[in-house]
Amino acid sequence: MVTEEQAGTVEERLKCLILARYKSVSAFSEVIGLPNQTVVSILKRGVLNSGLGNVFKICAELGISADGLGHDEIIFYEKSEEPLNADEQELIRQYRALDAAGQRRIQRTLKGEYDDALASFQKDLPTAIGAG
Repeated sequence: MVTEEQAGTVEERLKCLILARYKSVSAFSEVIGLPNQTVVSILKRGVLNSGLGNVFKICAELGISADGLGHDEIIFYEKSEEPLNADEQELIRQYRALDAAGQRRIQRTLKGEYDDALASFQKDLPTAIGAG
């Protein structure tokens, strides 16, 4: 089987993602409530040649951005009921105002902070479990 990284078109990558999570395209189609032939057609004819409602159903189930899919990218998002607060919105605005080099610096810094926090959490986890 071709991996998502090896697949060329966004449709091929989408199919790889579906097959990585479901036993078949047919099983995935059943979960999202679309006829199997509709999903197969989207994967063959192209995402941009299909109805938006169908694309939204596919993206919602897989947790990916429909906008990203329209730009030949598979971009995952975290399903969240909680909207961004004002501080988070401002951080995103500032990040988007940076050039590519500035964004990379922010990404490296954030990854370092996140990795440190995760390592600390994982280190403390056995103690917290044992204390319960």
